[in-house]
Amino acid sequence: MELSCMETVDEVEQCLEGLLKECSDIDERMYDLSICSNDLDVLFSQLNVLKHDLDIVHVDIEGFLQMLGGVVTRIREVSRNMQEKKIQQTRLESTIKYVKDVKMLKEWIQNLYYAIDQRNWELAAEYVSEIHGIEAQVIEGGFTAVVVPTENIPMEPKVALQEACDAMNTVCLKGFHQAAEIKDEKEVTRFFRLFPVIGRPKEGIKVYSEFISNMVIQNKDKLLSAMGILDEKPIDTKVSISYALIIQNMFEYVANIMNNHLPVIKQYYSCEDTLFAIEKIHEKCIEQCNIIIDRFWEERQLSFIKMYSFEFLIKSFSSTLFQEPDSSLFSQENKAIDIKNIDILLEEISCILDHWSLYNRFILAKCMEKNQNELREIGTKTDSMIFTTLKMPYYTKLCSTYERMELFFMRHSVEKAFQLDEQDTMSKPPMSSFVDDIMCILRKIVQRVLDTGNLSLLQDVLIGVKRIMEMDYIGIIQRRIKTFQGKLNNQAFSKNQNYKNLKIDNDFISFIILLNNLDISQNYIEKIVSESINKDAVKKKFPFESDLTIIFQPIQALLLLQDRLNELLKDGLNTLFLVYIKTQLKKILTDYFNKSTYIINNTTFNDLEKKQPIQQHFVQGWNLIITNFRYQLTRENMNYLVKISSTLIANWLEKAILNIQMNELGAIRLDKDISFISSHIISYGSYQSHESFAKVYEMIRVLNWDFVQGPISSGLLETLRFLSIYDAEILLKRCRSPISNSTLDPSDSL
Repeated sequence: MELSCMETVDEVEQCLEGLLKECSDIDERMYDLSICSNDLDVLFSQLNVLKHDLDIVHVDIEGFLQMLGGVVTRIREVSRNMQEKKIQQTRLESTIKYVKDVKMLKEWIQNLYYAIDQRNWELAAEYVSEIHGIEAQVIEGGFTAVVVPTENIPMEPKVALQEACDAMNTVCLKGFHQAAEIKDEKEVTRFFRLFPVIGRPKEGIKVYSEFISNMVIQNKDKLLSAMGILDEKPIDTKVSISYALIIQNMFEYVANIMNNHLPVIKQYYSCEDTLFAIEKIHEKCIEQCNIIIDRFWEERQLSFIKMYSFEFLIKSFSSTLFQEPDSSLFSQENKAIDIKNIDILLEEISCILDHWSLYNRFILAKCMEKNQNELREIGTKTDSMIFTTLKMPYYTKLCSTYERMELFFMRHSVEKAFQLDEQDTMSKPPMSSFVDDIMCILRKIVQRVLDTGNLSLLQDVLIGVKRIMEMDYIGIIQRRIKTFQGKLNNQAFSKNQNYKNLKIDNDFISFIILLNNLDISQNYIEKIVSESINKDAVKKKFPFESDLTIIFQPIQALLLLQDRLNELLKDGLNTLFLVYIKTQLKKILTDYFNKSTYIINNTTFNDLEKKQPIQQHFVQGWNLIITNFRYQLTRENMNYLVKISSTLIANWLEKAILNIQMNELGAIRLDKDISFISSHIISYGSYQSHESFAKVYEMIRVLNWDFVQGPISSGLLETLRFLSIYDAEILLKRCRSPISNSTLDPSDSL
């Protein structure tokens, strides 16, 4: 505020006080600045001192750098001189070594020729090995060509070494062949181990492979000679499998040779040479096996396999199949077939293929016993070797013949089993003889084709077997069932026929047996598949995990036959139910419930408790119907028949309860009657039939709850699974309605 604007003394005093306060603040700030100025002066003086010290250090550093420059120059000169000295030393050492190598080369060549003259082959081989250890530039050098030749050995070192190696190779080959002729294994091994020492491993492994191959040929001739002696005797079972034994002995002999000789080869030769020996021995073994198979082919007359018409199976498509078979069905062609000999021949071929497969796995394992660095290359060569073997004409022809004969054996066995079929009505349950016969053959074929150890053959045979089972086995049963279904439907009981007069004829028994055959066949197939996919047993034939999936697929595909069989079985049982059971059950229930009342007093209730009319009536009728099936059907078939019967009765009771008028005691009586009916039915089948009455039980609970505990509560509704709230209310509404004189027959809506 300006002084001219002030009007009072107080304002002037106030203004003066403000000015005094500002002056005081300015004085304090001036004092602080003076103190800071002193501190800055001290710092500036210290900086000047440091600057002087740095100038001194800078001068010292420049002098030190000049001194280091001279040292570096001297170090570079020393390093260059050292490198030159080192190069000179290396050259000197190389020259000394070169001279020593030349001197040793000259000495060793002279000793080599001396050892050859003295026929000391082991010593000569050692000198050859030592000379091969010398660098090629030393042996082929110009200085060596001048210094090494002598008056006795005027050739250059390279030529002299080559001539010595050729001479040694000739000597080793001659000595090896002489030892091989007299079977002197010690001398054979002596010369065999010299080949890699003299630098000729290819020649050594080649002649050694030929030596072992000759042993394989001699073993084959020996086995065939023994077979020729056996052939002079009458043919029996033992002789019929002799070719399988020959193949087995052949492969075992080769395996023993490899186990005994491969360690010797691996000791002196490389992995590649060892694989070469395995390949040559393997080729010779397969070649000799082909000769054996060729003789087997001729001996067993496999080239004369003829077509077969399967006359019976073709006639099975006609309606005359179900007449009694007569002699016209057994043609001369059928009589000429000896199925037992075919079975024996298939066993023989299966054994041959089994031994072949086992031998291939042995070869594969032997080839894998090599250096891991060469494993990939060796594995590729081995796979090619094995694959080539499996594609050989003789092996392929043998597999093809086995497949055709096995499928013929299967189909002819099916045909023969149906031709010789007998119904065993004395067994419980009754069944046909062809089921056991055919399933026994099926088990044998599955096991036999597994024994071959051939994945492709396994798939092809089992696919063909499955097709035969579908077309012939299931096809014949299906056509028979359809025929009997037509007959039974024509003879179906009318609703008015009395169940007490129910009669069982031959068609009924035959139809029952067919249904039992279907159920037993399902169990057989499941058991056969379960036995065949046992991993421990299969792994003995197929040790590789990748093969197991391929093996199990065609075997498990046989389970699809169960679906076809089950479909036919359910259709047949439904026919049996419709013809023999459904109408009769409805008559039993209608006869009783139309005559019964559930509006009762204590006296009537007690009287009914003593007499139990529903129990007597239902048991009598049910037993008359079901007794015909209880000891005729298999357990599973009986369970299914009881299940569909219980479903029919439960549905009938559900509708009947809605039309029955009752009081409190009547509801209790109805509960007891229905409980007895369900319990009696369940006693004939499995407990699963109990589920059919679940809704009926809930309806009875609702009725008894209403009579005993009053209005229906939420607690009861929460426990209901099959009845909705709406259904429960409808049930109660109908049961509370006035008593009707008319009774609705629930069967009219079934």
